Amino acid sequence: MAERQPRLAGIIGAELWQSKWLLLLFLLVIGSAFAVVYLAQSNRLLTANKEKLMVERENLDVEWRHLNLEEGTLGEDSRIDRIARKDLNMKRVSREDEKVIELK
Repeated sequence: MAERQPRLAGIIGAELWQSKWLLLLFLLVIGSAFAVVYLAQSNRLLTANKEKLMVERENLDVEWRHLNLEEGTLGEDSRIDRIARKDLNMKRVSREDEKVIELK
């Protein structure tokens, strides 16, 4: 009878088991390579997100400056006085038209 040939998978398994440290090192190198790829992609995504947030921050800064200028303009006494006189037909109260009410 013909001698039975050992199966290839069994031979590979036996060789790998004999060199456990080499197998462990191989797995660690593969794991390290995947970690490098993952971290590089994460870094790219975070950098892109940071740039987007920086642009949004600058836009909000510009809007805030415009709102401050608008607030200063709208709050000026002379402008309020002019609108009250012109649009609302208001005038300062004279001493004769002034009435004082005392509360008890």
